[in-house]
Amino acid sequence: MLNAVDYGKGWNEYYRSFDEGDIAIPWDVDAEQAAAEDLTRFVHSFERALPIVDIGCGTGTQTRFLRSYYDHVLGVDISAHAIRLASAHALPGLAFEALDILDAKAVRRLASHLGCANIYMRGVLQQVVRTDRSSFIHNLSTLMGDGTLYLNELSTDSPLAFARRAREDRILPKDLARVLAIGVTRFAGVSTQELSDLFPSETFSILESGTASIRVKSFDSLTDIPSVWAVIKHR
Repeated sequence: MLNAVDYGKGWNEYYRSFDEGDIAIPWDVDAEQAAAEDLTRFVHSFERALPIVDIGCGTGTQTRFLRSYYDHVLGVDISAHAIRLASAHALPGLAFEALDILDAKAVRRLASHLGCANIYMRGVLQQVVRTDRSSFIHNLSTLMGDGTLYLNELSTDSPLAFARRAREDRILPKDLARVLAIGVTRFAGVSTQELSDLFPSETFSILESGTASIRVKSFDSLTDIPSVWAVIKHR
């Protein structure tokens, strides 16, 4: 897994690889298979007057879907290359910006500009090494303010699901192999206990939580990988 200083370099390398071939992004599935399902879990908790920030937006597929329900949506990603790809589809009320959540100064600057915000985050925390996760959550908390956070993250059962699919296919799909080769994630997953530790009850309220799945592309089909989700606010 990448060290903290290498996140941006690794993700830029990953997204630039699509200029050289037709490798599909495993998690970039149709919004109906992703954000639309997430929406049913957070729609009643997100204050509509607040902007939504899509953390780790990639090429913006889910971000564009969120704009169809909310007036002001901002997609952010550590990869400037991903943001260039996403910005080709910018619309009124929909913008994209390069941002490293581990950069506290940059996060404070954005929070000052936006005010409170609702946060949408899908499959991002599991990519952050465990030694960086508390700092990541601290900065995410700054950006959220009095808004609400929704997250859906691969669970600690996910490595078994990937291994099972690899055995069935007798080879790891090239889309997933590319992710591992560059080293931007190890699909380590996040446990429900870790969520409780990262969002302690004296500071946060976990309004709702549960188990679900994140669909990823595998050859010509979709694979459901176990995940945990939660809706969280400051106390």
